[in-house]
Order: sequence, then C-alpha cells, then structure tokens
Amino acid sequence: MRVLHMISSVGLGGAERQILELGRGQVRAGQQVGLLMLHRPKGGWSIHPLVPAAETWGITVTQLEDRVRFPFWLIPPIAGQLREGKFDLLHTHGYKADLLGIIAAYMAKIPAVATIHGYTDAFPAVRVYKHIDLLVLRRFPKVIAVSDYLRQELIASGLTPDQVVTVYNAIDPDVFVSSGRTDRRGVRTKLGIAPNTPVVLTVGRLNPEKGHRYLLESIQIARQHIPDLRALIVGEGPLREKLEATTRSLHLEAVVSFLGWQEDVASLMVASDLFVLPSTRESFGLVILEALALGLPVIAARVGGVPEIIKTGETGILVEPGDTEGLAKAMMWALTNLAQAGQLARQGQAMVRRHFSVEAMVKAVSRVYDEVLPAPSSRAMDKKLS
Repeated sequence: MRVLHMISSVGLGGAERQILELGRGQVRAGQQVGLLMLHRPKGGWSIHPLVPAAETWGITVTQLEDRVRFPFWLIPPIAGQLREGKFDLLHTHGYKADLLGIIAAYMAKIPAVATIHGYTDAFPAVRVYKHIDLLVLRRFPKVIAVSDYLRQELIASGLTPDQVVTVYNAIDPDVFVSSGRTDRRGVRTKLGIAPNTPVVLTVGRLNPEKGHRYLLESIQIARQHIPDLRALIVGEGPLREKLEATTRSLHLEAVVSFLGWQEDVASLMVASDLFVLPSTRESFGLVILEALALGLPVIAARVGGVPEIIKTGETGILVEPGDTEGLAKAMMWALTNLAQAGQLARQGQAMVRRHFSVEAMVKAVSRVYDEVLPAPSSRAMDKKLS
C-alpha cells in the first residue's frame, strides 16, 4: 500500500508529531509512506522541522509553500503527485489539507481519509474554518477522530456515526524516552535551577484554549506554601506577550520561564517534577502520553478527551477547567507527596504502553483504509492501466 499524508503547518505540534508517529509505524509495517507538507513559513524555518524528522524514518517528503488561506492553485500539483507517485490513498490532516485534498484525490481517482485532531474555536477566523471543514468532511467516506469525545462532537455537527471512527493518538515510549537527555541535573543547571527545587512544566501552543493564565494564577497561590516553586512554559503563540505581562503583574518573573518552542521536550520533562495541562479545550492531549511515558506525574483539566487518558487516583489527577484554587491544591499535593504522585505516574506509564501503542494505532488506521480502498486486484489493474 502507498499512502500520502498531507498537512498545512507552521510548526511542530500535536498533529505533526502524530503524523510522524503514524508514518514511522506504517513504514515499519511495510507500507510505502509519503508526506506532502504545505509549509507556512511563519516560524522562521525555510524547511519545516517535520521534513527532516520524517525523512530520517524513510518517509518521502515534498514541501510546497503555502502563504495564503486557500491556495487552490496547488490542487493540480497535488493531484499530479498522487498520480505520479502511484499512491493508493490520500490521508489529510487539518481543514486546509481536507479541502484541497478531497478535490485533488477526486482528480487523481483515489480515495481520501481525513484525521481530525481537534478544533480550538479560539478566534473568529478559526471558527469559520471549522464550519467549512465540517462541510468538506461530509465528502470523505471515512473520518478519523483522535478521541471518543471528538467523535461525538463530529457526529453532533452532522457527520454520520458510521462515517466517523475513533483511533487514539499514540506514541512509541522507547523512541520518545531515548530522544531526550536523561541528565536531570545537567538540564537544570543549564536552566539555572537547583537540584532540589520543585519544578512544574507545561507544554503547548500559547493560545487561549490552553489555559496558561489559570496556571499562572495557580502558581501564585501554590508559592504561598512552596516558596521555591519554579515553572517552565514551553511553546509559542499569539498570547506570549500577554502571558508575560500577566507574569509580571503577578510578580512571578523570577518563578516562571517562557522557553518558547523546544525540540527536546523529553529532557525538560526529565528535569521536571510535575506536568500540568490547564486547557479549557483539548481533543485528546498527546503531550500527556509523553509525560506519562517518562513517568512524570500529570495534573490536567477535565476537558474533551483528557479523561480518556487521565483518571484521578489511577493515572493522574483531574481538576475542573479554570479552577485556579483546585489546580493549586492539586499541585501542592503532588509536590509534597512525591511517592504517591510517582505511583500514579508509574500506573499511567504502564497504561500508555498497554493502550496507546503505535502498533495498535497503525492497525486501526489500516482497517479504516481497507474500508475505503478497492479490492487489491482492482488497484493493481488500475495502476497497470495508468
């Protein structure tokens, strides 16, 4: 089977990391995998960081510049690549790839499948794109949702129950763990943090739905009981200046470090004592799997698909979204009860290996492909005639 993944992207977020995990797993399973990257050069990269990462794992990558909202002139080149590469199927990720891809796949006479990684609803333009995407998705024979929560949201928005399939995000724990330096002391020294200082980490784009302001307010409360508490915020986004201003207004400049986008998130997790995801909206929460894979205790807001991973008292702690007092209390408990928090983390670590493996994801996605692809003999004849 030859499958081409397609995404429009400015950075290396959850959707991009999942394409890499899925593509890597598909290559290991014997599939021939390509990636068409529509690159919006807003992050300072002339080459999108996903390109070299994918090529390292045997994925053939093509990058096209994408500077406007809907570059319809790219449809013929996309269809041409599908034909020239003799791809059996196009797998799209994101509203722009969905719209351009479904037309290109029709022109190339191959089926298309879309994965929905979630919607933010953070800005008016994004809400418009979501509405367009929900209309476009009705043209896909199968749509993959990354959580049951998101599947129900898509069905409520007009897609049919038999059209939408849940396939959970996944990670390869061994690959992720080995990607980071395990020198906890060395990472802390580089950050100017003492070995025994309690450190809270969060990772995510600096968008409203990620709830960073609630984390900042909770840190201010928690410091009344844990004066030497430090916090690391990893990620870039439109709210950075506003969040930095909030940090100053709360007098947390010496406590909170904004680290921007970081390639080596695993090392920062190793250097931390607690991971917090304070989101107000989250379709799944891939970064939670990454934290648990490293045995890092997790506190997360009870939103979206997060409760499908974190269960209080079993794999972590859930708090209500926007509850700064509740989040502060949960952080204080975890940082002053390290043995109990560590046990939750170990149980979560085992759960990730059991239920969120790349192999299981690849098999589930392959079953979706099989439902939309013609019989193998028919595909072989079509390629011979072409």
